Amino acid sequence: MSDPIEQRLRNAREAWDQSLLRPILDLRRSLQGKGAERVARQAGAELQGAQFYLTHFGARFVLELPGFAPPEGIEIPTATQALLLYYLVTADGAPLSERWVGFRELPGGSFYHEAFQGYAGNRLAASFGNALPAFEQACRTLGGQKSSIAETAFRFQAFPRLPLLAVVWAGDEEFAPRGAILFDSTACHYLPLDACAIVGSSLVQRLIRAGEQLGKKPSSTSTTPLTAME
Repeated sequence: MSDPIEQRLRNAREAWDQSLLRPILDLRRSLQGKGAERVARQAGAELQGAQFYLTHFGARFVLELPGFAPPEGIEIPTATQALLLYYLVTADGAPLSERWVGFRELPGGSFYHEAFQGYAGNRLAASFGNALPAFEQACRTLGGQKSSIAETAFRFQAFPRLPLLAVVWAGDEEFAPRGAILFDSTACHYLPLDACAIVGSSLVQRLIRAGEQLGKKPSSTSTTPLTAME
């Protein structure tokens, strides 16, 4: 007999995937009108003949022209396809500022900051705030690059021109541990705001999962939003 909670989660995932089918078709039509070379140049993607290559958190995905769909025989999860297409449609080639900002500083982000912090930064703090070596190990396992912005900060490439920064500050007798996911200030030149939130929460989930696999059992009881595209 199946677990009722697992079944509800499975049903929610299937409903979410179904809700993405129409947006995916619309995004593909939009891309076909922009021209593949222009899209590749602005997104930092690689175009080889009819094959369009794009990296997402270190994984390399291929879409086939002219429809920007996976080639026959290659499966990409529906939610991941949507993220790839949103990135390609939104990317305008703006130079990165190399200025890190919180979610609230992105255009329109102040209204959703508390929610994002709840399922992103707060989860990092709860999971790794008292175990910084485990955080560093999880970051390095996922290919994160140490950043000088803070003692325990690591940079990740969500997409070729969309870097993220994961930061954890240890707690002490006076202050509780803190965590944050930071964005380059140009992030909304490459993804819509809600997709930025999804990518940020996805990185947190990846780090927590890496910590579990490395032998640390995170204490956070929060759950990733069902809208997460991972």
